[in-house]
Amino acid sequence: MFNLLILLLILGGVIWLQIYFSKQENKWLGLILPIILFLFSIMIVLSISAFWTLTDVETLETTETVSEMTNEVIVTENTFMNQVEDSNTIQMIATIILIFLLSNIPTVILLLIYFGERKKLNKGIELEKMNVLDLD
Repeated sequence: MFNLLILLLILGGVIWLQIYFSKQENKWLGLILPIILFLFSIMIVLSISAFWTLTDVETLETTETVSEMTNEVIVTENTFMNQVEDSNTIQMIATIILIFLLSNIPTVILLLIYFGERKKLNKGIELEKMNVLDLD
């Protein structure tokens, strides 16, 4: 219960901060939080794809050289080869795309807040300009 309260406070703080930044005159200030969250989503996708094992199928190829005179094995070479399956690659790509989309939901929400607040701000500026023109 305490963790939920802290999570809600953090979420409310981030939303309040986004609204505050979006209302500022500098338009780039409101894009700070969405850019940070977008970079985090890219880091999530890169970390998942970096540690993803394409396939655990390994084949051991052994090459032996046998002496013809004594019939003894002279040299043995062991080579591990990974085999990649197409279905596993498609599953990996689909998972990465899904995780990228899901991790960008907060980015989209913050961008919606940004564009909504900027639209209100621009409408207020236009009304102010109209009032100034009416006074002239």
